[in-house]
Amino acid sequence: MMSLALAIPPACADDSLPKLSDTERETLASSLAQELPHLDQLDIDLWMLSAGPIIQRFNSNEDEQRQIMAQVLRMSHAYDIPTDLVLAVIEIESHFDRYAISHAGALGLMQIMPFWIDEIGQPEDNLMTIDTNIRYGCAILRYYLDRNQGSWHLALAGYNGSTGRTVYSKKVLDAWDQRWRFTRVTASED
Repeated sequence: MMSLALAIPPACADDSLPKLSDTERETLASSLAQELPHLDQLDIDLWMLSAGPIIQRFNSNEDEQRQIMAQVLRMSHAYDIPTDLVLAVIEIESHFDRYAISHAGALGLMQIMPFWIDEIGQPEDNLMTIDTNIRYGCAILRYYLDRNQGSWHLALAGYNGSTGRTVYSKKVLDAWDQRWRFTRVTASED
């Protein structure tokens, strides 16, 4: 069962690859296997209680909801991206449909273009799996955030392949502000 996510073109929909230096490519590839920070179980449980009902509006499969939430939590902390912002990106990109395929060929929850496998991944990586898709999405978003000196507007535009335009960034940031901003969990300072 596949669906089409056509609302917004994905990163590099115009077939122009991001200009990655060898150093950037190596950094991104190695970042896909980072250590995770310690997360307090109470914070995790509270976050799942607050985010779960919102995710359920988009995806009624409870197993997928739990897998999405667990991977968003792990990867958002690994890449130092707000958990709630990752959820907003997923909402706008795919409406939490893990099988979403855009007209440009972007795949999965975070609408990852397949060329990223060659850039930073392994040939066996499957972008339609929840864990792999969110891991790539967070790594790519972190890359664009670093490249744009911490500007979420510019990072989101780069992620979407809409550099110089604000429509996509505004949609994500509006969703973040309206639905997700109160579903944040932070790492403990142990």
